[in-house]
Amino acid sequence: MSTPYYQSAYQDSTPGLNNAPYSDDPMSNEGFKYAGGGAAFGGAQVAAPKPWYKKKKFLVSYVDLALMAGAGAVDVAALIPFFILIFNPPMILDSDPIGIPAVIAAIIIACVVGGVVGSRNDDDNSNSNANNAAQPSPSDAAQSKLSSGRFSTDTNDAGVPIYGNNGTNSKLFQAPTFLSDQDDELNLPTCDESPPSFDGDGIQVTTDRPRIGGVAGRWECLKDMIDADAYMSYWNQSIFDEAQHFLDTPAPAWIPDGGLTGSGVLDQARECQMAVKSLSYAYRMTKDDKYKDGVWDRLQVIGGVKETPAGTDEDSKTYGSGTEGETNNWNPKHFLDTAEFMNSFAIGYDWLYDSWSQDEKDWIRDTLVTYGLNHSQAENNYWWRSESGNWNCVCNGGMINSALSIWEDDTSGLAEQILNEALENAKSNCVYGAREDGTWTETSDYWYFGTTGWSLATSSLIASTGNEQGMLTTNPNFYKTADFHMYNFGNQAKFDYGDTGPNKYTATANALVLLGRETKTPEYMLYQRDRADATDAFNMLWYDPHVAGAWWNNMPLDRYFDDSHTQWASFRSSWTDNKGLFAAIKAGNTSGHQTHGDLDVGDFVIDALGQRWAGELGAANYLGENYFNSEAQDAERWQWYRKGTEGQNVLLYNNTNSNAGVASDAAFGTSNTTQGATMDIDIDDDSTGFYTSDITSSYYGNSVKRGLRLLNKRRQILLQDDIDTDAQMQWRIQTNATISLNGQSADLELNGEKMTVRITNPSDTDLEFGQEKAEPDSSDELPENGEGENAAIPNVDSHGNETNVLTIDIPAGSYSLQISFEPQWDGMSSDDFQTPKNVAIDDWSLRSHDA
Repeated sequence: MSTPYYQSAYQDSTPGLNNAPYSDDPMSNEGFKYAGGGAAFGGAQVAAPKPWYKKKKFLVSYVDLALMAGAGAVDVAALIPFFILIFNPPMILDSDPIGIPAVIAAIIIACVVGGVVGSRNDDDNSNSNANNAAQPSPSDAAQSKLSSGRFSTDTNDAGVPIYGNNGTNSKLFQAPTFLSDQDDELNLPTCDESPPSFDGDGIQVTTDRPRIGGVAGRWECLKDMIDADAYMSYWNQSIFDEAQHFLDTPAPAWIPDGGLTGSGVLDQARECQMAVKSLSYAYRMTKDDKYKDGVWDRLQVIGGVKETPAGTDEDSKTYGSGTEGETNNWNPKHFLDTAEFMNSFAIGYDWLYDSWSQDEKDWIRDTLVTYGLNHSQAENNYWWRSESGNWNCVCNGGMINSALSIWEDDTSGLAEQILNEALENAKSNCVYGAREDGTWTETSDYWYFGTTGWSLATSSLIASTGNEQGMLTTNPNFYKTADFHMYNFGNQAKFDYGDTGPNKYTATANALVLLGRETKTPEYMLYQRDRADATDAFNMLWYDPHVAGAWWNNMPLDRYFDDSHTQWASFRSSWTDNKGLFAAIKAGNTSGHQTHGDLDVGDFVIDALGQRWAGELGAANYLGENYFNSEAQDAERWQWYRKGTEGQNVLLYNNTNSNAGVASDAAFGTSNTTQGATMDIDIDDDSTGFYTSDITSSYYGNSVKRGLRLLNKRRQILLQDDIDTDAQMQWRIQTNATISLNGQSADLELNGEKMTVRITNPSDTDLEFGQEKAEPDSSDELPENGEGENAAIPNVDSHGNETNVLTIDIPAGSYSLQISFEPQWDGMSSDDFQTPKNVAIDDWSLRSHDA
């Protein structure tokens, strides 16, 4: 089972291919960086002690039991003692523990109802994918929702939900919806969650508290919602586990990563924010002073007036050590640090406002102004003020939240000034981190940081001022970034092109939940709630427990994102089968990603059989000299193996990097296959999808066109390169599989699963597969010869296994190189795989490869 989010900091390691750590500083095997209690990054993953809810082993999930009872597969009466014996979680609400949560009782009762509901399911779904099944009545849908509990009760290492095979159920897996008129059926309270309303012009701020992240009325209803909803009950308990973890764990030591102007103290700032958030939530729910004391302790450490025992000397024990000037304790030279520290103070000040003494309020507010808001004026002209993407969202977000938190208590006018300046700058930059098709401007991993900054600021604006103040509407395409994230995730991990960023800590994908609420798009909310990072105090304020259905119902398996900077496509055989097939491929332009991109035009990834067979290596050394300085052809960035052409799943021309900063052309086609109300999708014979790109400009005028296509009912992949080259090329993919070479075929084996890769065209040449290690020829070209902070990151997986490169050496000439990827599915033999038709990429169409 996966490590709890708060202990892993959700680094998002790609299974098989390991992402780089944020720096080369080691993580303690016993905890967070510089402190205690979690998992390691950059080396072998170390499992943290599992909390109570992770220790129990269940043979079946809530969903399984409900469906089995409804279908008559088990005796309902026999389930009751099962639930009574198994479930007795120490749910903490107020000061009294609750025995069996109300949601469990609801599941038991609904199982009886399910005997009637379930008996009709087979008749409802004559279509194998249930695409044509009628929507259930709201009452039936509510009963199914209660009986199901959580769809997924575990995730893999990348946070992808592990779903059981629960077949077809048109009531439980209905099209996504909000059951807004079913409060009684869902056992939900009637709540007033309306944001404030004002007359007059200009921004006005409510005096209601709390207001950071959500309205006060939501807090008043949380306990009843937790009793009624399985997801909120699980998140609530997990947040209490997290709060206890932080009570037992000191604030991390003040050890700048690569110096204050390198990566600074960003990890410490985000870890402290996690602590303040969970402890503040726990106090609001229980009024237990131990949680308030925990918040006060963290704020005093952050404020530099109390030492942390995690430090080993005076400098590492005291926050602010080494900064120049009396008011620079939060390191404004690396303003991300400042913004995240500001968020901690904004949350602590607002969520515990009524419990602080006047002296405590004055100290928190004065510290926030001195170390945060006084460094936030536009006149400072920070570089990120003119950039879209994560820096702008995080920095402006911290400023917006801080200004809102102290609004009526600030008599200087500074809060109003900062709010207006930060809001206008965010509307001009942050919101355009999402391009017209929703693709995030930097990379798929930096999406987390940008959208987390955006969502916290936007939710606080709604709760404080009555509306989103243009954070959602200024860029009319911003909402599409939720689709970008959903399609970017494969069956095992993300399509992790480019840099994979620092440790996550506070960064989650819960912007999908807020976007689902604000755009009334239930599939966004349903998708995110099963993810490992859904457990978060802000999610408790954004999630709508009226949401029901299956997010995948009627969602196309394929999608093309056509913005010219990335031009990428996503294909899969199922949304819910973790062992299914997934492929993603990109072209685009290597510039315009805020120096977080790679020389990766034509890059792709493949998942199948629960493994990633062709993957990404992630970030190199963030502290390396000039790593972020340029995306130009001669940029030192490309000297790192992970950033240059040789470290991608692309063609390498004449053993040199590809041409940087040039555009590509791409095309896409799909049969538009959807999954429907089932976890067991039946793929039609003519189901397919394809992507083609003309990437000639990346290869110095040598004609190169690449295409990827799904074949054989989405069980096989064709990768084709039509090449006319005046010098040698090399075909390359990075893999952690063990490779066995057989001339024009290669057998890959990974964690007990197998894939065969075949050269199907040309068959009458000397082209054969080869194998190399995933490493540069030498480190001589790296700054300082790869010494110290310029060192290369070893290309190994989380178990220390080396990454291999499957290659084909291609002499100068003209070729149509066709490679067939053939996962060795159960029940399929070599005769079941197709030899693809030889069709020029320019002639590809939906039906071009039909037999």
